[in-house]
Amino acid sequence: MDAQADISARLELLRRAVALRPTSAPLLFQLAETLATHGEPEEFARVFRQAFLIAPSVRPRLDSEGVEPLAESALRLRSDAQALLAHGISYAPVIAALAVAQSLLGHAHEAAQLLDYESFFRCETLLPDDAAFRDALAAELRVGAVPRGKRGGMAGAGRYTFDVLNAETPACNRLAGALREHVERYIAALPQHADHPFVTSRPARYALRGWSVASSADDHFESHIHPQAWLSGVYYVAQPEDARGTQRGSLHVGPPAQFGVTVQQGWAERAIEPVPGRLVLMPGYFYHATRPTLSDETRLCVAFNVVPEELDDDGRER
Repeated sequence: MDAQADISARLELLRRAVALRPTSAPLLFQLAETLATHGEPEEFARVFRQAFLIAPSVRPRLDSEGVEPLAESALRLRSDAQALLAHGISYAPVIAALAVAQSLLGHAHEAAQLLDYESFFRCETLLPDDAAFRDALAAELRVGAVPRGKRGGMAGAGRYTFDVLNAETPACNRLAGALREHVERYIAALPQHADHPFVTSRPARYALRGWSVASSADDHFESHIHPQAWLSGVYYVAQPEDARGTQRGSLHVGPPAQFGVTVQQGWAERAIEPVPGRLVLMPGYFYHATRPTLSDETRLCVAFNVVPEELDDDGRER
């Protein structure tokens, strides 16, 4: 059986499997990838979207296990991402995949256009300096905080409070209102007629989802993106005194080293100290990580996503 016949046979088997299990995300993703290989971009995009709505996925298909040379993987990744974007599928992992592929292929200019920090990255003050507000917010966030031990992407334990932007408490309500104002201003400031996929994919309706993270010692996150987010952000509530003026506990936005991408390939970077009162906004496809504070004191922040209505698990509108 030649390669094309083998792909056709696999396609037929996957279609039969999906007919039996139409909500199986793994089967749908396999079908989507096979459709892309078979040269059926329209159906590839339709099935990919169907799978993504069930289970958002962030991993670019680079076959790091050595199935094929990296350059060939990057070419395929670019082709798949461009096909999805051409059919209106512009979720964060799709744009991220295209940026990764362009970087690996040596197209630094194209990668830099996707990763336009000047246009899309914001670091600003959320509210006038208000220590009393942050103290009240910290007290509210401590209520119901859930400890979470070592897991993927974290070096140690932390404490989390979920759905904080829907909490019926004064400081959380004030924070939610202020964040929505900044998000609306961010959206309004975007170019109205740009053909950039981030701009064209701005959601008409969205939900604002947030959670707090209290970390200390060696707690940190490895480089990642938020697959459901159009826009991601973080607001810093508290910072260890002994880490101020250092890079300990900082946010690092930049190239995903796990895919072999570097700043020399068009992927700029930023390092943000978690100064209390500081707000960071960036596209959901910007890879970011945090450094450990190496402190006994707590670094407290509220992370949040602007989630397009169709990707919002809870289905609540803004």
